[in-house]
Amino acid sequence: MYSPREREQRRIVDQRCEKLSHGLGVLEREVDMCRRLFYDLQASWEKEVQHQKNERRRRANVVIMQNYVHKWLVRRAYVKFLPVTTFIQCCWRKMFAIREFQRLKQEATEVATNPIQDSRANLLEDGGNDIV
Repeated sequence: MYSPREREQRRIVDQRCEKLSHGLGVLEREVDMCRRLFYDLQASWEKEVQHQKNERRRRANVVIMQNYVHKWLVRRAYVKFLPVTTFIQCCWRKMFAIREFQRLKQEATEVATNPIQDSRANLLEDGGNDIV
């Protein structure tokens, strides 16, 4: 079989192999732990990126909804004040019509109250030209 010296060398080689295999096992566990940490970080990063995308989409949707609500509010105010503006416009036109009517009425009364002068009498006064 083996000589004592060879046995001793084999024992030393076996111990070193056990230490190396133990060290490799520790390294493998650390690599696995690092790999799991990396995957966890990658997953959390992807979740964060997805969250940011969702947040951007949500903000865009909020802006769109605000635009629609703003348009609706403006339209509602317009529809609400349209009859009021029409009424005010009608009142102004009525006031101007009354003023115009009063002016025309005053002119008519002035014409009616002034004696109608005969055009022949005016011509005679002016120069005696009675040719009409």
